[in-house]
Amino acid sequence: MNLIGQIKKIDQNYAYVHIHPDSSCGATCGSCGGCSFQEGRHVKIKNDNYRQGQLLDIHVNSNQALIALIVSAGIILALLIGGYFLGSTLFKSPSETPGVIGGLIGIVVGAIVVKALEPFWQRVEYKVVPID
Repeated sequence: MNLIGQIKKIDQNYAYVHIHPDSSCGATCGSCGGCSFQEGRHVKIKNDNYRQGQLLDIHVNSNQALIALIVSAGIILALLIGGYFLGSTLFKSPSETPGVIGGLIGIVVGAIVVKALEPFWQRVEYKVVPID
């Protein structure tokens, strides 16, 4: 996966890069309002004598990104299912309300866990090639 980014800030060890959003639909990103990263993303890479404002071609290891996606989705799905069954088991009711509420709580907890794991996913290997 190739991304285009621009260095926004530099310190001694790291360069902070703004990744421009790419569009999977082929249109100008943000034209439909359906993209989740209309404003782009920010990543931190090792400073290799980059300069502020420099454009970079960033190659992301697709296998690592796919594994991160599968594990993150698996965590949320497992907590959704676990929350549903836990809610249904703990609160006996003729309706499914306790299970649904447990499932929603599971999703929220799963999202918090995935967000807490974000620094781990930031270790995805980037191969950076300066454009200019």
